Amino acid sequence: MSSCLIVRLSLLLSFYTSYALAASHTTKHWPRGASTRFYEFKVQKTYVTKLCNRKEIITINGMFPGPVVYAQEDDRVIVKVTNETPHNATIHWHGVRQRLSCWADGPSYITQCPIQAGQTFTYEFTLSQQKGTLLWHAHVNLASRHCAWRYCEYWHKNVLKIEKQVLASGGGPPIADAYLINGHPDLSTTALAMFYVVGSGTGNYNPLTAKLNLVDPSYLNNSLVFLWVDGLLSGVWFMHCHLEIHTSWGLSMAFLVKNGKGPLETLPHPPSDLPKC
Repeated sequence: MSSCLIVRLSLLLSFYTSYALAASHTTKHWPRGASTRFYEFKVQKTYVTKLCNRKEIITINGMFPGPVVYAQEDDRVIVKVTNETPHNATIHWHGVRQRLSCWADGPSYITQCPIQAGQTFTYEFTLSQQKGTLLWHAHVNLASRHCAWRYCEYWHKNVLKIEKQVLASGGGPPIADAYLINGHPDLSTTALAMFYVVGSGTGNYNPLTAKLNLVDPSYLNNSLVFLWVDGLLSGVWFMHCHLEIHTSWGLSMAFLVKNGKGPLETLPHPPSDLPKC
């Protein structure tokens, strides 16, 4: 379980910094965004050759790694996703706060049913008070590891067949044949397994009064989770281990955040094109 919670000190500091920035310019009105960014994603089968082996993989627009989405803080992002494969698909916008846009979060069977073969779904969300580098990836099965990410695992075998074998055996997936960085193999199998705690507590986080140990934080190698819920995040939120096979073992849960007061704390109705199961 500890390997699932690999968190670096820099990530924790980034979280605190981004929260402090967001808290410093809270607005009474929902931001409309300076501009709207439109993208079209087509989920397609593509052949690639890695480590002298040619195989079929699932890509976006035939690109490996996938396309970059460019936007600015407070922009409205609209991405039309069409599934041209026989497999289910969703897109998760990792790091996007999805304020009042829970329907666009992407985890299959949590906030939406998968986009089935031949179907289309349009994701819409506002990058409210957010800037930096975020991540999108598939969120259905092992296909999420293969590979819209800039860094991911790579197997010669078909990952969907690997998933079936793993689920049938109850064990873990085989060791990857390589790791890919920007689509290129890296045969190193070195992994980082450190979890440093810079602070703890209960209640609402206040960046002005929080006491953080940034000099010699304690090192723990067990399951510890820091959880903060924004009052504007009405909807259902999926928390899970990021070794995907562990999700199938039950290392996951969902948080239901009820509506608050007024339109800025009330989740709108689902979009008309939300996929059906």
